This record gives sequence, structure tokens and C-alpha cells, in this order.
Amino acid sequence: MKAAKLHWLAVALGVLAIALHFPGLDDSGLTWDEPKYMNLAVGIQEWTARVVNGPDRMETLSQEVIAAQWDPPAVDFYNPHPPFYKIAMAASDAIAGRWIGKVRSMRLMSLVWFALLVALVTVVAGWRWSTAAALGAGLAMLTMPRVVGHAHIAATDTPLALFWFAGTMGAVAYLMTDRRRWLVLGGVAFGLAMATKFTGYLLPAPLFMWILVYHRSRRGLLAAGAIAVL
Repeated sequence: MKAAKLHWLAVALGVLAIALHFPGLDDSGLTWDEPKYMNLAVGIQEWTARVVNGPDRMETLSQEVIAAQWDPPAVDFYNPHPPFYKIAMAASDAIAGRWIGKVRSMRLMSLVWFALLVALVTVVAGWRWSTAAALGAGLAMLTMPRVVGHAHIAATDTPLALFWFAGTMGAVAYLMTDRRRWLVLGGVAFGLAMATKFTGYLLPAPLFMWILVYHRSRRGLLAAGAIAVL
């Protein structure tokens, strides 16, 4: 399949994912994790506002204030995950919250991650196999109940799935083509997975075994890991 057509197909399925599921973003009640994540996102918003507008910038940059607003003491349960997806939720709410409400605006980021995952799965299937495979893979992802359900929740699952898949495919594409851009993209995605959830740190285990078994090369994973840490 030609690259241009494949990319347009991926974009169309990604847009379809948002169009289908945006109306139902607030159909379900809050899940267990969401209030904690949303409160942390609000804390990040408040801290950012203090840094940008407040007269106490130096105090805001102190370790005590950062800890209090980015990782406050646990009341109900401790949240051990890194903050990238919370930063994205805070930004989404700051941009769209006044028009669509706080819950929906923070859940919107999960739907955006889901749409990107649908598009990426479509591109990978079309690149590796055929147009039919691209369309089938994208539609399968678009209609998978558990995955669609997580796309409606302001939590870590959907962004982690996207970054884990993108990191893996970046490493695979690099080993198949020897083009460094895939190594860089895979490393960035791996870094975002680590910055989203602590289980993102587990990605090297299966990827390292796969490289050893099928390619007997460590350089791709080691280089991607260095980029990810950076």
C-alpha cells in the first residue's frame, strides 16, 4: 500500500475513533483511580500557575512545594506512577475544560491516546502486510470492548498501551530497516512509557529477549534505552 494512502487511512480511523466515542465520555461514573489522578492533575495546574504568574516563583520551585503539589501525601491510596499522563490531563483540562467540563476534558486525553493507537496499528499493519490488513487491524482495535472501555477513563492504561506499542515497533522497524529515525522514535516512546506508569520499565525484558532470539543484536535495544532514559 502506498504510504500516502496508508497514512490517510490511519488518520481516518483515528478521527473515527474520536467521533464515535467522544459523545459517551461521561456516560460512566468515576472509576476508583480517576479522582486521585484528576486531583494530581489539578495540583500540577496550580503549581504551573504559581510558576507563571505567582510572586513566589523561587518558593514554588522548592522541593517541598513540588512534592506537595505533584505528589501529595496519600489520603486514600498512594499513586506511585510517574507524572507524564497527569501533565497531559492537566493540559487538556486547561484547554478544553471550560467548554466540555473537567471530567470529560481529562478523559479526553485517553481518547486521544486511543485514536493515536488505532492509527499506529493501522500504519504498522499496512506497512508490514497489505491494505486489507491495515483496515482490519485498525477496525479490530477500534471495536475491542476492553480497549474501548479504557479509552473512556482518565487513567494510565491507554497511554501506556500506545507508548509500549510505539516503542516496540520503533525497535522492530530499526532492526528491519537499519534507519536511525526508528530507533530515536522507539526510544522516545519507551521514555514516555516509563514516564507514564512504573510498568513501562518492564518493556526492555520481552524486547531484549526478542532481539536476542531473532536478531542476536543488542545495539538497538541499548541505544533505544539510552534515548529513553535521556
